Amino acid sequence: GVLSNDQAKALVHKMLGVWAAVPTANVDFSYQGDLEEDVTEENIADYLEMVSCGGSSRTDIPTNVVPIVFDSNGKIIEYIVGLGSATEVGGLSTLRCFLGSLDNPRGIHQGMVILNGQFIDGKDITEFSPQDLNVNTIAGIMLHETGHLIGLDHTALNEEVYDSIAAGSMPASYSKYIPVMLPTVLRESTASTTPHPDDIAALSTLYPKDDYLSTIGRVEGEILDSDRDEVRKVNVVARRDDDPYCEAFAGISGRRCVPITDLTGSVNFNMTYCQTEELYGDYEIDGLTPGEYTIEVENLEEGWIRSGMYPETLNMD
Repeated sequence: GVLSNDQAKALVHKMLGVWAAVPTANVDFSYQGDLEEDVTEENIADYLEMVSCGGSSRTDIPTNVVPIVFDSNGKIIEYIVGLGSATEVGGLSTLRCFLGSLDNPRGIHQGMVILNGQFIDGKDITEFSPQDLNVNTIAGIMLHETGHLIGLDHTALNEEVYDSIAAGSMPASYSKYIPVMLPTVLRESTASTTPHPDDIAALSTLYPKDDYLSTIGRVEGEILDSDRDEVRKVNVVARRDDDPYCEAFAGISGRRCVPITDLTGSVNFNMTYCQTEELYGDYEIDGLTPGEYTIEVENLEEGWIRSGMYPETLNMD
């Protein structure tokens, strides 16, 4: 886009620094330099092959780094998602290769971030060029996609705040209550680069620093229907009564039943199958600060932005 390569890299480094600066999480990043070539729609398949854990057929592509790709014209996005997607998708992130065992998980080994430069190309909006976003919103997309890279999934928390601001019925200053990991962005957001407490709690639960997990609150339970059967993929939100938009934390029923082994017994942290209905309704929400909370439940609408937020049913036939 209108950013030079150095400016874009500096912005990525700054957003990685936002995650690294979360005081209750133990996350760090190391810059390994530039790739040897431009990544385009012509060679992106070679890099996708690399992050599938098998290694690329091209021996000149390094397998010990996580490429962050600037897709200057949206062609890479369209190669992966489909024709026309480049005007809708600001970025993609993949994390596909994990190492270790159940007893000693070594975590993410390979992945990739792809950022769509069409959203900041300085051109008037046309059929093939979306309306530009401001730099802060672009930075928020970078923060969101790198959040995926380190294991954070989408959240539906405070989606009603987003909808109200977009409709003009709530002031733009309320954007501070929108989590980074909400899957849509406001074009003029002033808070898209500031993690919400829900983002911080999720990151800190994955990568806890010191005694974090012993100092925070947890709410857990199960969601049942009228027949007392457990219900999966329900959004459960804990809101602190005296600060319901800020001190709010979300979880998905059934999310904890995702195994990290597939049906062959191999380690697979990307499994999305629930192997027992007894865990369908279970939920856990970590990160709660002291106070009185109200628990809300709501159904999630299915769609591509919800993919990965909950486990699917395992058909044993």
